Amino acid sequence: MKRILLDILVLALFLAVMSFHALPKSLHEVLGLLFPLGALVHLTLNRRWFSALRSGKWDVMRCMSTLVNLLLVASLIIIAATGICMSNYLFKGMIPLALNRNMMLHQLHVSLPFAMMILMGIHLGFHWQGWKQRLIRFFRWQEESVAYLLGSRIVIIILIGVGIYGSFQNRVLDRLLMKHIFATPATGLPGAAYALLLLSIFFIYVFGGYGIQWICQRHGNRKQQKKTV
Repeated sequence: MKRILLDILVLALFLAVMSFHALPKSLHEVLGLLFPLGALVHLTLNRRWFSALRSGKWDVMRCMSTLVNLLLVASLIIIAATGICMSNYLFKGMIPLALNRNMMLHQLHVSLPFAMMILMGIHLGFHWQGWKQRLIRFFRWQEESVAYLLGSRIVIIILIGVGIYGSFQNRVLDRLLMKHIFATPATGLPGAAYALLLLSIFFIYVFGGYGIQWICQRHGNRKQQKKTV
């Protein structure tokens, strides 16, 4: 459960950093440093994954999971590096002016977090089964009860609906296409509402990642059954 709490904290930091318009710029930079530190702790706790890359069978699911993880690490490094270059407080005077005002670096810094949010969602979706079982044990939910089945489906529908709405309000596709966007309808919302929209978008990709994992697992089970027949 401690790892789950750490991951929740890292996600909360990420949402807070992305809600930069609702925070003092100096606090945005502080949280922008804490987030990669939290991600580094997460990587350290899961360092066995790196040493296991040379062993085992490489099926489709493992290839996709590895690609998502590597893209996450790459995007984290780029976002942190560009954030340092753009710093006006913590690293003020330490960065050459040409880098501090570089428009390409600025565009990468404001666009890549949306790609990272999608990758984080898919990453969690690939591991959602384990997360779900831990949460069920922790909260002592009755997985077969009508209340759980009905409640979980209502929550999923709400999150998907709000996430789709939030994607349009945040112009996520335009962000991913690296278009110059200074404000969106979503940025006019209070910080908490904006963060909830981002969280809903995030969960769309959690569900998508879980769906991919479920399909691959089902396909693998069918292949295994055919071999044993």
